[in-house]
Amino acid sequence: MFRKNNFMLLDKLKEKLKISFIVPCYKSEKTVDETVNSILDLKLRDFEICLVDDGSADRTWKKLKSYRDKFPDIVKINQNTKNRGGGYTRNRCFSMSTHPY
Repeated sequence: MFRKNNFMLLDKLKEKLKISFIVPCYKSEKTVDETVNSILDLKLRDFEICLVDDGSADRTWKKLKSYRDKFPDIVKINQNTKNRGGGYTRNRCFSMSTHPY
């Protein structure tokens, strides 16, 4: 009974929460697909994914653009012109987010 109630509560939370996923990316062409797909698999109702490429020299930016084109309502992207580091890039992601959580 306890377990069933927890799942019911989780389902209710999924319907009400507005979540921003903050994803700084640097040389992430091999891992960004798994990251974005795992977020999409959560089956949340109201969420956004904020991705910033931190000046990667690989195909990270191209992959981010493809996700934005495929999911324009939930994926926001930006790109640093040069590598600025994790803190700067994370803050840039936060500045793009519009949801409270």
